[in-house]
Amino acid sequence: MKRMKREKLMKRIFAVLMMMTLLLAGCGTAPAPEKSPDEESDGETSDNAPDDGEAADNETPEGEDAQPGGGDIKIGAEFFDWTMPLGVDIKEMLDYASNAVGCEIQYVSNDWDAEQAITDVENLFSSGCQAVIVCNSTDTQLLKMVEIAEKHNGKIFQFFRTISDETVKDEIMSSPGYGGQVHEDEYTVCYTLGKKMAEEGCKNVGITNFTVGDITAEARQKGFEDAFEETGVNVVASTWDVTTGETASEVTENYLAAYPEMDGIAVAGGSGEAFYAIQNTLDRYGKTKDVLLSTVDFYDEQTQDLQEGRLGMIAGGHWCDPFFSFMLAYNYLSGAFEDSELPLEVNNNMIYLTSYEDSQLFDKWFGGEEPPFNEEEIRALSITHNPEFKFENLYNAAKDLSLENVIERHDK
Repeated sequence: MKRMKREKLMKRIFAVLMMMTLLLAGCGTAPAPEKSPDEESDGETSDNAPDDGEAADNETPEGEDAQPGGGDIKIGAEFFDWTMPLGVDIKEMLDYASNAVGCEIQYVSNDWDAEQAITDVENLFSSGCQAVIVCNSTDTQLLKMVEIAEKHNGKIFQFFRTISDETVKDEIMSSPGYGGQVHEDEYTVCYTLGKKMAEEGCKNVGITNFTVGDITAEARQKGFEDAFEETGVNVVASTWDVTTGETASEVTENYLAAYPEMDGIAVAGGSGEAFYAIQNTLDRYGKTKDVLLSTVDFYDEQTQDLQEGRLGMIAGGHWCDPFFSFMLAYNYLSGAFEDSELPLEVNNNMIYLTSYEDSQLFDKWFGGEEPPFNEEEIRALSITHNPEFKFENLYNAAKDLSLENVIERHDK
């Protein structure tokens, strides 16, 4: 998304020139208030003000509640890590979307610390955010976030997540602080990958996963297991808490030593450090061509890896989830939805790549200069820019999203 980066650079240059002009003119404007320690350490604000030549002050004074509607909109975005490949893709899309509709967005990352995530949400609302989009680890954590939102008269919108814990589900769903969720069917994603592994000839497989108890991890595990059971594939080993490169290397070495018949590894934990370590261990032992790797979450080298056989198949593209969550929040704050209509739910499709050719098409149409939704299409999904907008427009945009759908819209 090179164009997006160029636009952001031009905005920063323009802001500097404006500041220099004001200083040279000797105007008597008071200096902007300094950021609080929380804002300095926890948040990064995207300079995506409306393109009217004047940046708006979207800060809510500390201690006041965030109020939807009537004035400028500021939305917070909380995630594990904005520097990981998935985080980078999400942030680029959110920057692009917030610029398209003229909305301020503030980012925080919790570095996989569940307690820090709760603190981050509190800080975002305290800094003036009227809604926060989150990727929570557990439903009990989400409940605390929703309680914070309610206290500030704000809203929490989820991405990548649903609510499965029945002990807190009703309380969350009925809370004035909860706005809705955007998610894929994680079970179906890995069930589909498992079926595809069987079609490719896998007979004896291992499964690696991340944290026990994580909603996504549990759903992915069940999807793989059910697919393998139905297709007669033998799961010879399954290992949890494979989250570091060191652990992943040890697990892979143990698999190769204990199960020489293993011909596939399903990595439910996604791409990242642990996945790369599994790849490198297979390379080191000369098993790359013998063990088919399947995973979730797209990464930069996937096209080359599919060509070279270091990757058998992958599902991803779900970094559009936070975009749809952002658009839910933005439209709510713009008056598109009444409180009585909440919470709302949007289902997003994942994209499956099983060949080098598939990935080349994905790189062209999802990873090029134009994102899967361009500025015109984003504004059409906004009540502010499209008075005819309805929730169904956003719901269908997510439901219909696919490689074929993007090519059809943009190949003109």
